[in-house]
Amino acid sequence: NQLRIINAIAKLREQGLNVKCIIAGSGQEQTNLQKRIEELRISTHVLLIGDVGRERVRELCQAADIVVLPSIIDNGEYESFGIVALEASACGKPVIVGSKGGQRDAVITDKTGIVVDAEDGKSITKAIYYLTANKHIADRLGKAGRQHVVEKFSWNKIAERINILLSDITK
Repeated sequence: NQLRIINAIAKLREQGLNVKCIIAGSGQEQTNLQKRIEELRISTHVLLIGDVGRERVRELCQAADIVVLPSIIDNGEYESFGIVALEASACGKPVIVGSKGGQRDAVITDKTGIVVDAEDGKSITKAIYYLTANKHIADRLGKAGRQHVVEKFSWNKIAERINILLSDITK
């Protein structure tokens, strides 16, 4: 999925968009990803920063214009819920997530973000282009995402839902 983002950034640069990308996380493919970045001559536009802590995730989301989380199912494993997508939405950022796994559960399609087929690099590229070229739509998605998190996922709202569940159980 990181490779698809790297390829998307290269395509968008070819189309004349001045996009930059920070990729957080690590894995066995780091060396190959860095090689691909160098092959595409986009090393000044894509930065691999490795693993980051929870506080740094928030900082990165706040600094971003768009947060792209195209999770794919890999060896039967996938992200079970979209915590990072919710964190990005809480920061008022539009999110692009993959249609498989738990990331999509954190997004209301075309209201708080865009859901794409993460295995199709063209879908990722189109979504990034669309939000970059339509800042007013990106802003609208980000604001709606923030509101969605406040209304559904704030600790007060979660506590209310737990209390309702507990009262139903004790009846």
